[in-house]
This record gives sequence, structure tokens and C-alpha cells, in this order.
Amino acid sequence: MISVLYVDDEPGLLEIGKLFLEQSGQFQVDTTISATDALTMIPSKVYDAIISDYQMPGMDGIELLKTVRSSGNTIPFILSTGYSSEEIVGHSARMIYPTRRTSIMSAGSSIRKCMPRVRLRPA
Repeated sequence: MISVLYVDDEPGLLEIGKLFLEQSGQFQVDTTISATDALTMIPSKVYDAIISDYQMPGMDGIELLKTVRSSGNTIPFILSTGYSSEEIVGHSARMIYPTRRTSIMSAGSSIRKCMPRVRLRPA
């Protein structure tokens, strides 16, 4: 089972995304509506990937990614956004390569593609 932390300030999107990913039987999804809450959840459980919205009140997805990376955590991180890639990459100092917000289906596919690498990381 692939464990995912999904962060978005829109509860409706969290609910739909969680239901979609979990229906395949391949994902177990925890959700939270804030990046700050996500940071408290990450140390308490081993996640295989994080999906985060870009624009959220308080700490945005880029700041969440920077904070996660500054702790040495190399977990796969998918940034979901309605903005163009060029706008986000400019703000992210080329740390990530976001894709436009198409659907949660593409996020699930991206996570599955990176799983062999994730499963090889040290515990």
C-alpha cells in the first residue's frame, strides 16, 4: 500500500482526491487543510509521497516543500497548481518541476512511477 499525505486548503478537493486514490486499493491517503498541520504529521508516519496545493493561506506549497527538504527529507513531492509552470518555477528557485492542475488521476500515476525509487530509500 502506498501512503500519501494530501495537503489542500479546499476540503472538497481533499475528499474527492482521497476517494479517487483509495478506490484503486493501492493508496492510503491522509489529508490536511494546512501546510503547518502537514509538518506536524510528517514525522509521525512514514509517507511515500506528498501531494500539495500551491496556493494556500499561511504557508504555501513551495514553502512546505522547502521546509520538508531542509529537514533532509527527499520524499517525492507533487505540487498541484492552477498556475503555469513558468510562474511556479520562478518562485521555487528551480527546486521542482510542477505540472498544471489536471486531475488527481495524474498525481496517482506520477506516484506509481516513482515507487521503485521510493521503496529503495533507507528506513
